[in-house]
Amino acid sequence: MKLLNRANQPAAWSALPDLFECMQSLSPANTKSDDHLRSIERMGVKASTAILRNVGLELSNSLHSSIWDWIVEITESNNAPLAAEAIYSLEKLGIPPICVQDQLLKLMKMPPRSHPDYIGTCRAVAFRVLMRLNEKEALHYVGHPAFVDLREMITSIHDEWVNSGRPTDCLRMDELENELRWLHNAE
Repeated sequence: MKLLNRANQPAAWSALPDLFECMQSLSPANTKSDDHLRSIERMGVKASTAILRNVGLELSNSLHSSIWDWIVEITESNNAPLAAEAIYSLEKLGIPPICVQDQLLKLMKMPPRSHPDYIGTCRAVAFRVLMRLNEKEALHYVGHPAFVDLREMITSIHDEWVNSGRPTDCLRMDELENELRWLHNAE
C-alpha cells in the first residue's frame, strides 16, 4: 500500500523489481484459491501500474515488458476482482490502443466472470475500457453481451449511488452519468 501511495517517488521505482518478484511468487493468477492472496495480487497490479504510469512504460525495458505481460495474463484470471483491476490497468498504462484493443476484444468474448462481492462482469469492464479508449470501435459491439453487462453494471452502480445520496466525488457521478447516457444513446 505504501508503494501505491508513493508511486511518483524514486524509491517506488527502485522497489519495482522486488514488488514484481513478490507478485510472481504468488500462486498463478488463473486459480480461484485464497481470496487474501488475490487481494494482495490486486494491490500489486495497482501499485505496479501506478509506478509504471509515473515513470512511463517502455516495452523495450525487460522489467516493464515482463510486468506488462503479467498484467495481460491476469486479465484472463478466474478471479473477477483481480482480472478487472488488470483490465483497468491496460487503460491506465497508455500502451498503443491497438495492443490494448485486441486484448479487450478477446476478453469481451470470454464467458462472464463475476464475483459475489463485485458488481458486473469482467467482459463488462473490458467493454467499458474499450468505450473509453475508442468509442467508434465500441459502437460495433452495441448489443453484444459485454455491452448488455456494462449497461446493467453502470445502471446498478448509478442507482445505488442515487439511492444512498450523491457521492462526495461529483466528478465520478458525472462520469458515470455520461457513460450511462452513452450506453443508452448507442442502442
